[in-house]
Amino acid sequence: MVFNVFTLSEDNRDSLKARIEARFPSNYYEISPGEWLISHAGTAKEVFITLFPEPEFPLPSRNVVIFGVVSYWGLISKDVWEWIAAKSGG
Repeated sequence: MVFNVFTLSEDNRDSLKARIEARFPSNYYEISPGEWLISHAGTAKEVFITLFPEPEFPLPSRNVVIFGVVSYWGLISKDVWEWIAAKSGG
């Protein structure tokens, strides 16, 4: 499954990016500053918990939203479409 992970908070973009790089090293694609696609076999909640284990939960996880990508359409770089197709088996 592909998930869209984003934050609108400039304060935690760098720390979120570092967490994504460390915990999903070959399964993420940065779309723009503060927005990534992550490939993971589980649920959005599991992605969140992987990024923010319980003891760390409150502060660094603020203003972070994760959506499962069920369907998609639009105009964006060919690289994004290829990454989604490769990671979602489509």
